[in-house]
Amino acid sequence: MSSLLQFVVAIVAVTGGMVVFAQSAFADSQTTQVSTGYDSACAVVGGTAKCWGSNEAGKLGIGKDVGTIKTTPVTVVNNKSAIPAGPTVCTSSFLGICTSSGPSTPAVPASPLGGKYIEKISVGRSHACALAAARVYCWGDNSHGQLGNHSTTSSATPVPVAINEAIPAGPTVCKSSFLGICTSSGPSTPAQPASSLRQKEVIDISAGEYFTCVLASDGSVSCWGEGDDGRLGTNKTNDFHYPVAVYSQGALAGKRGIRLAKASESTMCVLVINTRDAASAMGNPYCWGKGIGDGALSADTTVTTACDKNAPVVKPSGRSTDTIYQSLQPVAISTSQLFSLADANGYVTGLAADGKAYYWGMYGHRATESYSDLRECRVNPCTGKVSIMEMYKVTLARETRAGFNPSNRNQAAYSNSRGLRVTPAVRDSAQANTGGGNACTPVTHYGYTKKTHYNQIGQRTPTAPPANSLTQSKVTALSGEVFSDDVSRGLYCAAKTDGTVGCDSNGTSSSEGQTGSDYTPRCTTTSFLFFTTTTCDPAPIGPQPVVMNGWLAGKSVTALSTGKTGYTCAIASGAVGCWGINDKGQLGVGDTVNRRVPAGVGL
Repeated sequence: MSSLLQFVVAIVAVTGGMVVFAQSAFADSQTTQVSTGYDSACAVVGGTAKCWGSNEAGKLGIGKDVGTIKTTPVTVVNNKSAIPAGPTVCTSSFLGICTSSGPSTPAVPASPLGGKYIEKISVGRSHACALAAARVYCWGDNSHGQLGNHSTTSSATPVPVAINEAIPAGPTVCKSSFLGICTSSGPSTPAQPASSLRQKEVIDISAGEYFTCVLASDGSVSCWGEGDDGRLGTNKTNDFHYPVAVYSQGALAGKRGIRLAKASESTMCVLVINTRDAASAMGNPYCWGKGIGDGALSADTTVTTACDKNAPVVKPSGRSTDTIYQSLQPVAISTSQLFSLADANGYVTGLAADGKAYYWGMYGHRATESYSDLRECRVNPCTGKVSIMEMYKVTLARETRAGFNPSNRNQAAYSNSRGLRVTPAVRDSAQANTGGGNACTPVTHYGYTKKTHYNQIGQRTPTAPPANSLTQSKVTALSGEVFSDDVSRGLYCAAKTDGTVGCDSNGTSSSEGQTGSDYTPRCTTTSFLFFTTTTCDPAPIGPQPVVMNGWLAGKSVTALSTGKTGYTCAIASGAVGCWGINDKGQLGVGDTVNRRVPAGVGL
């Protein structure tokens, strides 16, 4: 601590009048966690949640201004007591006469987060959740039940996640009537299944795209929300509007979780240890959802199709299709390494005990079809007679020498070298396939040899990416996708023990500042007549060093979180800074201007 800082702290300790100044000056030092989502972010500051960016569906948790953008941090509603409505004021008038009145400010009910110290926060695509006093509170979009409160009603303020025992339906009541006669009846309140979090203490949370998962102190995992791709790990694809236990009778039997990965849009992982083992900071990864399944890689195939009436009428062309596996329940990721954290952002990235970043997930195969020995023939749909057109040019040359005029489409039919009748009027395949109004007009078909080659996509076993100085030694913090290919491209950042930070845009655009390296693409504009063309250099390949002589000067990065839309936030010496795309104010720096170098967030 510098002598000046020691002096200021001493003044604060002695002089009560300086307390407000001290809290403002050193508020950043209380930041314990930052989490990014799709286009918003939140931080835990002194036990309070503060968020910024897009307020779609009320995911900033401030109870108002839904659908707007907040370019600076706002505090998630946490009032302990109800706040009454403000005094009545005139809200509209006509010719000086008040025509409508109402409260100056609306009443605000007490927040379930009121008076609670927030330990952790996690931001999904359009909702967020906080952990406080071993319980979970969520806000934002609830279209798939990702708030976990037995409903699909969205909320712009925090609501508690269900921890209830099973609740039976209420007594039957009349729902509608006509002329005093009940025409429809039903339970006064619906039944509520028991929450898997009843009588459990939550120690970790992770919000993904339309779903949420939590880890309890007994090592069990529960999830809720959208069930597509098996992202809830329940061995089903159903949506659940309340916490349900992740399937634990298979690969997780005899295991307990110690830490959750940052959830992706459809993939989730937990680090586990054996139930009887002592507490540990590292564990083995078990994952579920999209890309985590196990499927055999098919053998290459070669198929020959004869050119006849059963052959296709459309000329085949090569193509590639991707099949990504999925698992509806946790499966073990085979590895000799233990991991301290994982970021399931498309590909799953893990920080291993050897200080290196590994990736796995998005496992599947790519089937590439190619065609050779392509043959064209004409088939008479009435007689089935086949005319092989690969001999057409040879036959045409012979007939020309004999005095035949190929330009005369009305000339009589002639014979090719195989003795098959070919009518000059249907030499054109386009004309042949239209039928020309004659039901027996020959139709063009295609024979071929098709070869299908299968390539593996992704990895089942954690695999280190190509060695480089920024990602493959002494990594202390990471976020995003450490590797990607044509299936998934993203952004990856890592911090090292020497204090440096590097980001890799994985071949995608980095001109908006995604790498924090102050990269500006070099572009050339050329004009010709009324046309103007601009060509820019391709994005740099590999990790780029984040600028350390600005906001990061003298700071040590302890945590990183990368958002899906191309931005990253870091905790450095207790402060929060962000860089990259800022179109929704997701950097929290007071505007919507992209930042090519890290900028501080005023918390």
